[in-house]
Amino acid sequence: MHRRFSQREFVEIGRQLARLGRPFLTVNTRGHDLGAWFRTPSGFVLGGTAWEQFIDSPFDIAAWTELARKEGYKNYILVGAGYGAPKVVFYQVQRQDRQLVGCVFASSGTIVRDKITDLAPAETTALAKSMIAEGRGQELMAMGAVSDSFGSTVSAQVYADRARIHREFYGEGSDRPPALAQIRQAIFVLYGSKAERRDRPLPAFIETIRRTAVQSPSVQAKIIDGATNTFLGYEAVVAREISGWIGQTLALQASA
Repeated sequence: MHRRFSQREFVEIGRQLARLGRPFLTVNTRGHDLGAWFRTPSGFVLGGTAWEQFIDSPFDIAAWTELARKEGYKNYILVGAGYGAPKVVFYQVQRQDRQLVGCVFASSGTIVRDKITDLAPAETTALAKSMIAEGRGQELMAMGAVSDSFGSTVSAQVYADRARIHREFYGEGSDRPPALAQIRQAIFVLYGSKAERRDRPLPAFIETIRRTAVQSPSVQAKIIDGATNTFLGYEAVVAREISGWIGQTLALQASA
C-alpha cells in the first residue's frame, strides 16, 4: 500500500517475495500521485494525495482485500509504506478484518505523528478554513504547506480535515485511544538507516510504536543498514526480512 501509481522498488520487492513463495500484490488508494482523475458513474472525481480524504481509505483497501479473497487467499498481511501505514491501521480499526494476520509498516513516520501538524502555523489552518468558507475548498494550499519535500501541498479541504484525523487516528481531543493501540495483529516495522534525520531518530520512532501498540501480540522492528526510505537497491533484503517475519508470525499463530 503506497502513494504512487507505480513504484519500481515496491514492484521489485513483490517479485523477490514471490520468488520466496509469498504471493504479493502492490496496490494504492485513490490517494496515489499528487492528483488523479477517476471515472465514476457520476462523472469524473478528483483524487490523488492532494484531494484524498483519509477517512475514505478503508473503502479502497477493502476493495483490494476483497480481490484477495476472490483469488482464494484466506489470510493476508497488509504492508503500508509511508502514508500507507496509517491507512492500513485505520482500515483494520474500522473493519476488524479477521483474515488479516499481520501488519508491516515500512518507512512510515505518520504512523505516530502527523507531519502537517508538526510544521503548520495556526494561520495556515485558519487560511484553509477561510478558503472552504469561500467555496474554494478544492483549491491547493501554497507549496510547502505540508512539508519541504517535492509536491508538498494538499487542498484546503484536506488540510482542514486533519483535525478529524487527529481525533479518529491519533486520539487527540478524544477519549478513544490512538488507532494503533487498537491493533490486535502482529506488527513488523521496517526503516532504512539513511532515512534517519537529526530530528527524527529511528529508535525513538520504533519505541513509540511499541509503546502505543499495546494490544499487538508482537512488535518487531528492523533498521536496514545503508538503505534509504525507498529501499532502492535493497529490495531482496527487504523481501527476506518480510518473508522471515511472516514465517515466524504464522508459526506462532499455529502454535497458539
